[in-house]
Amino acid sequence: MTGTAKPDGSVGAASCGLDFGTSNSTIGVISGGNPSLIALEAHTPMMPSVVYFSSTGLTPSFGISALEAHGEDQSGRLIRSIKSVLGSSLMTGGDVADGSGTDYVTILRLFLGAMKSRAEEAVGGALRRAVVGRPVRFVDKSDPRDQAAQDELERSLKQTGFDHIEFEFEPVAAARHLAVEDPRAVRILVIDVGGGTTDFSIILNKPSKSTGASDFSVLATGSVHEGGNDVDQVLALATVARDLGYRAALNDPGRTLPDYPYLDLTKWHRIPQIYKPAIRRSLLGFRCDVQDVRLIDRMLDILARRAGHALLEKVENAKIALATAHSVDVHVDDLKDPVSRTLNTHELGECFENVFGSVRGVLADVLKQAQLKSTQVDTVLLTGGSSALRGWASMIEGAFPGARLVRNQPFSRVGLGLTLRAREIFG
Repeated sequence: MTGTAKPDGSVGAASCGLDFGTSNSTIGVISGGNPSLIALEAHTPMMPSVVYFSSTGLTPSFGISALEAHGEDQSGRLIRSIKSVLGSSLMTGGDVADGSGTDYVTILRLFLGAMKSRAEEAVGGALRRAVVGRPVRFVDKSDPRDQAAQDELERSLKQTGFDHIEFEFEPVAAARHLAVEDPRAVRILVIDVGGGTTDFSIILNKPSKSTGASDFSVLATGSVHEGGNDVDQVLALATVARDLGYRAALNDPGRTLPDYPYLDLTKWHRIPQIYKPAIRRSLLGFRCDVQDVRLIDRMLDILARRAGHALLEKVENAKIALATAHSVDVHVDDLKDPVSRTLNTHELGECFENVFGSVRGVLADVLKQAQLKSTQVDTVLLTGGSSALRGWASMIEGAFPGARLVRNQPFSRVGLGLTLRAREIFG
C-alpha cells in the first residue's frame, strides 16, 4: 500500500519505517491498520537517493528534482549512492560539492532531512521514532567500520529530529512483510539485491502452538558487498569504457593506461572524484604515449563535459532493458567523437557471474547456520531494486528446486516490513 497516508494514533508522536537505500529510499507509517509507504515524490513513494548542487549556488535539490536539475545543467555536482560511502574514509574526507567544503556526512544529513520533511508534510505531523533498515554488513571484514557506519547513520538521523531509532536487517524486514501477506511461507530464504550489497536471511515463520499468532524467528543471515551498482561498473568496464581508453595500449610494449580514472568513472559514488584537476593532468600526461589518441581524447571530453553520470546512466538503463531484451544499443553521442555499442545478454550474463558468483558460497553458509537443507526451504523471496537481473531465477531454481519463488513488490517490501516492525516496537 502506498499513498499520502495519515498515521494511526497520535500524529505528534508518530513512528515510521525508514528504508534508506543506495538507489532509492522510502518512509512508511501504519494507516488504517496496514503499513503504507508515503508518497515522498509527486507520484511515487520511492525517492531517489540523490543530491544535486548547482554550479551557481549551494542550495541543494533532492530526489527526482536533483536528477532533473542535473539533466539541465551537468556543470553542477550530482551525488549518488551516498549509502555506499558509510563506513569509509570518504565520509569526512574531502570536498564533495566543488569548493563549498561540503563532505559526505553533511550530504547524508541533508538528504535524510529532506526525506523526513517530505514525510512529515504528507502526514501532517512530526515523526520522532523510526525502525531503520540496514544491510547485514555495511562493510565486509571489519566490525569496527561496520559499527561506525551504523553509528554515523544513527547520528545523522537524530540530527534531523528523530528521538528513538531501532535498526533492522533489511532482508529480515522484507520477510516480515511476506509473513503477514502469505502465511503459507514457513521456511523463507530472502535474497535482497540492492545497489551496494546483497543480503540474505532465513526465517522460520509458523503459528505459535500456544497463541496461534505467527512465530517469527531469524535462523541465519549473510551478506556480500556486491549489488546492482557493481554490475553497472563491470558492464561499463567491459564495454563502453574500452572506447574511452580503459586499458588502452601505450607505445611502451606491455603497458596500458592506468585503471584508476576508469574505476572511479564507473562507480556511482566515486564519479565526483574524476573531475579533480589532477585526473585531467594525469591523462594529458599520457596523451603522447597512448597508441590510439582518440580513446584518451574521449575520456578528456567526458571530464570536460562532466558527463560521467550521464555515461553510467546509459549503461544502467541498458542493464535494466536487458532483463527483457536480448540486445540493447548504447549511444554516447554527446561527445566530439561519439561512441556506439550494442550490449547483449551474453555480456550481461558474464558480468552477473563476475559480480555474484560468490553468492553460491554464501547461500551454502546461511543454510549451514540455519541447520537446514536446501530442500527444506519452501519459499525464496527475491526482492530489491536489482533483483530483476537475468541470472537470479536460474541460480535460485538450481539451488532450491522445490521452493516457490516470490519476486513481486521488489521496491517496497523492505520499507513495508520496517513499518510493521515499528508498530511492534513503538505501538
